[in-house]
Amino acid sequence: MENRKIFDVFISYSRSDKSVVLPLVHRLEESIGERIWMDLDGIESGSQFEECIVNAIDNCKVLLFMYSSSSLASEWTKREILYAEHEGKHIVPILLDSDSLHGWFRFHFGNIDFILAQNKEHIDKLIYNLCSWLEIVPLVSYNNDALNYLCQYIDHDKMGLKSVLDRHVYVTPKYDYIQNFHDSMALVYKDGKFGYIDKIGNEVVPCIYSEAQPFHEGIAWVGRTIGKETWRTFVFNINEYGAINKKGEILIPFKKYKYIPGPFYEGLAAIYGDNERWGFVDKNGKIVIPCQYNDGRIEGAHEPPHFYPFGWAMLLNDDKTRYFVIDKEGTVLVDFERGAMELYTHGEGMVGYKGSSGSGFINIMEQKIAIQAIYKYIHEFSEGLASVYKEWDKGGYINKDGKVVIPFVYQGLSPFHEGMAWVKQNDKYGAIDKTGKMIVPCQFNAIHYFKGGMADVNVGGATEHQKWGIIDKKGNMVIPCAYEYIGKRIFDKLFWVKKAGKYGAVDRNNNVVIPFVYEQTPNCPDTDDYLFYVQKGEENYAIDMWGNSKRIRIINKNGGGDSE
Repeated sequence: MENRKIFDVFISYSRSDKSVVLPLVHRLEESIGERIWMDLDGIESGSQFEECIVNAIDNCKVLLFMYSSSSLASEWTKREILYAEHEGKHIVPILLDSDSLHGWFRFHFGNIDFILAQNKEHIDKLIYNLCSWLEIVPLVSYNNDALNYLCQYIDHDKMGLKSVLDRHVYVTPKYDYIQNFHDSMALVYKDGKFGYIDKIGNEVVPCIYSEAQPFHEGIAWVGRTIGKETWRTFVFNINEYGAINKKGEILIPFKKYKYIPGPFYEGLAAIYGDNERWGFVDKNGKIVIPCQYNDGRIEGAHEPPHFYPFGWAMLLNDDKTRYFVIDKEGTVLVDFERGAMELYTHGEGMVGYKGSSGSGFINIMEQKIAIQAIYKYIHEFSEGLASVYKEWDKGGYINKDGKVVIPFVYQGLSPFHEGMAWVKQNDKYGAIDKTGKMIVPCQFNAIHYFKGGMADVNVGGATEHQKWGIIDKKGNMVIPCAYEYIGKRIFDKLFWVKKAGKYGAVDRNNNVVIPFVYEQTPNCPDTDDYLFYVQKGEENYAIDMWGNSKRIRIINKNGGGDSE
C-alpha cells in the first residue's frame, strides 16, 4: 500500500502486529476503497513524524487504534493517539489480543466498548459505521449480505437476490424459493429439490435433496427419497437422512430415520429412532446418547429436544413419569417426578423449576438444587442476578447462592441488561443498577430494556395520549417523549419513530433524518439490522441509515423485496 498524504482513515499500530493488522486493513479496503493511511515501512526519524504522521492525522476523519500488548509499549502509538485526541479526531480502538487495559490507555479507553478484530459481526458493523462517518456508499462486499442489502426479487416467477443499494444481481432468478441466510448459507428450492447457495450466489450444494434444514454449527441435515408409502389417500416420501458440511461433502452417511434429525446444538443433534424415542448423535454420526427418551423440551421450545448452553438437555423417561436433566455424555444430572417439578426458564447455567410449593433454581454445573422452590415466580438469571417474587407484587433480586441482593419492594422488575434493570413502584417505572441504587426514578408509564446505553420510556395518560422517548443510563432524555411509537434503531444512531400517524427517523439530537411521510409496511418483517422497510401509499421502500430510499416490491413468501 503506497503512503499518500491525504486519507480518511489512519491506522495506529505496532509494526510487530503487521501480520494481524494487514488482513483487517485489506478487508476494510474492500468496502470503503483505498482511503486508509498505514505506515508499512516505519518512520526512521523524529522529523518524519512531524512531516508524515502529523499530516496524515490532520487530514484523516477516523483513527483506528490497533490495541495490543505491543502497541501498549510503543511510544509512536501513544504520540499518535494523544495528537489525534488533541485534534478532536474520532478514535476507535480495535482489540487484537486479550490483554487488559492499563495505564494511560485505561484513562482514554476504559469506558469504551472495544471492537474485536476476530469478531466478524464487529468488523461488519465497523465498516458500516465507517461508511456513515465518511459519508460514502459501501463498495460491493462479497461476503456479507447485510452490507449489500440483499433482498429477494422475482422475475418470470423465479426468485433471485440483488442488492437494494447498488442493484447488483448476486443470484440470478432461477429458484422457486430462497430462504434467509443461516450460518452464511441460504437454503434454495428448485424443481422440487433443495440445495444451498453462499453469499455471493454460488450454488455450493446443488438442488438434489428432497428435504433439507438450514445450516447450524456448520452442518445441515439433508434427506433423499428412497421410496413411497400410502396412508389412506395420502402418499408420503420415505426419506433417509445424512449431514453435509458447507462444501456439500457428506459428513454423516445417509440412514433411515423416522423424522429428520434436529439441528446441532453444542455439537449434538437429536435423532428419533424406530422405537419412537429420542437420542443424540455427534458430528461424526456416532450415537452418543441412545434413543431411549421421550420429548421433554422445556416450556416455549419449538425445536426438537436439544442441548442448551452449559451442555444440558431435558427429556422424559420411557413411561413419561420422570424428567431427566442430562449432560452431553448422557449422565443424569437431576431427575424428578413429572408433575412434582417443571423446568421453564434458564440462563447462565441456572435452570428454573416449578414445584408444588413454588419455584426455585437448579445449578446445572454443580448438579444440584441451588435455590429451593420458595418463590411465587422467577425470571432467568442475567448478569449474575435473577428477579424473583415472594408475592405477586413483591419482587427483588437474588444471586446464584440464593442470597437476597436487592430487597422485595417492587411491584414488577426485569432481568438485568447492561448493568440496569427496570422496576415498578406505585404503578410507575424506573431503573436501578446492580447494587439496587435507583438511577432513574419511577416516573414513567413504561420502560424497556437498556440497549446501547439507552432505553425507551413512555409518559402520558390514556393510551392514545401516551408519548415515547429515549433516556440514557443517567436518566437524561436523549430523545424527548414526543412520539407515538419508537421502533428499531440502527447502531444506536438512528431511531425509527411515529409522529402524527406517520413514520420517520431521528438522530440522537432529535434531528429529523427521514421525514414523517411513511407507513409501516405490514408485509415485510423489520428484521434487517441496516434497513427500514416502509410503505408510502401503495409503494414499498427500503431506507438506509442516511435516509436513502429504494422502491421495492414485497414478496409475501418471505418478506423480501424487489428493487426497482
